[in-house]
Amino acid sequence: MGSKNFKSYLGGIKLERTFFGYWTCDYCGEENRGDSKTCHGCGKTRGQDVKFYINPKGKSESRKYVERREIGPDWHCSYCDSLNPNSESFCKNCGHPRDEKDKDYFDLHPERKGIKDESFFDSDIKPDHHRQGFHKKEEPNYHYEPSSYDPPHSEEPPKRVSERHYEPVNEGSRSRDYSGFIKKIAIFALILIVISSMVFLLMPTKRDLTIIDKTWERQVEVEEYRTLHEEDWSIPSGGRMTGSYRAIHHYEDVLDHYDTVTKSRTVPDGGHYESDGYTDNGDGTFTEHSHWVTDYKTEYYTEQEPVYRSEPVYQTKYQYDIERWVFDYYETTSGHDDEPYFASPKLDSRHRTGHTTETYHITATYEKRGKTITDIYTMDFASWKTVEIGTTIRAKVHVGKRIELIE
Repeated sequence: MGSKNFKSYLGGIKLERTFFGYWTCDYCGEENRGDSKTCHGCGKTRGQDVKFYINPKGKSESRKYVERREIGPDWHCSYCDSLNPNSESFCKNCGHPRDEKDKDYFDLHPERKGIKDESFFDSDIKPDHHRQGFHKKEEPNYHYEPSSYDPPHSEEPPKRVSERHYEPVNEGSRSRDYSGFIKKIAIFALILIVISSMVFLLMPTKRDLTIIDKTWERQVEVEEYRTLHEEDWSIPSGGRMTGSYRAIHHYEDVLDHYDTVTKSRTVPDGGHYESDGYTDNGDGTFTEHSHWVTDYKTEYYTEQEPVYRSEPVYQTKYQYDIERWVFDYYETTSGHDDEPYFASPKLDSRHRTGHTTETYHITATYEKRGKTITDIYTMDFASWKTVEIGTTIRAKVHVGKRIELIE
């Protein structure tokens, strides 16, 4: 695998690049680049306790990307306690032949295999601070080389523009705004209170009612056959036209003209790579994993947009006479006895009876908080017929003071 390796990544491009890491000599504290097998400060061969890391201390040099082949991690010589390249069959420090039992870098440091978190490598560095001039670890000033790592969609490097639709997010300084969440909770609580109140009000109440009166009322609707003067867009069966005129039936949208309007849209405009972390290769190099993220900009354009006007559509409206049965009056009967009846109105040839209605009430008292309360309630005829004045009944009182007997 070379230093530049493009792969499909969630519909975009995945990039893997390899660069040298660093290691610190545990004897003199000197920092060495990952491809150095011996310390350039004291000459000591790097031993099994070496840990490779990414950030050089006190340096701001650009990261150097290198070609790397899959040769495997360094192996540990059990005779002289030094690390050697995986490709070597003999220890470069003492010449001892490699044995099958010799461990490799990841056998010595299994916790570092497959790690993709840069902070893990940085926090693992514990240099020997007794050495004079040993600098505190600083963040390096990395930079990319766009001309070498353009997305395969274009031969030109991605354009960098000032207008973007993305913003870098600093996870360390991000704060949560709970105001919207609190508002939602408050609205939900208010709705719950309203629903609970409605349910409470609509629930029937059980009462012991003492009946002091019973009443009933029945009505018969009387209709009359009359000649009516009406108008409509057509004459119904039985109608006799008496006139007509032109009137607005409805409105239709008619194209009037076109307006030039300015609109905006978001379009791709280059892109950049975002890091997914790093892996330690165990031979003094690290592989950086990145994926391509498209940048966007706002593009403005003009468009011809139609403008309509409403035009009235006229049709003929007809006036006509027609005979219909219509309400004339009610014949009402009522009483306080137990024998309700409907009236028998005297009708001529132009009248007839229509719908009938009937209502049954009781006047009753009940005790509430030491007080006697009198009220009027509605009952169905079957229940009303069974109750008697002076008796006490157990009933459910519904909305509208309609009661239901409890057996």
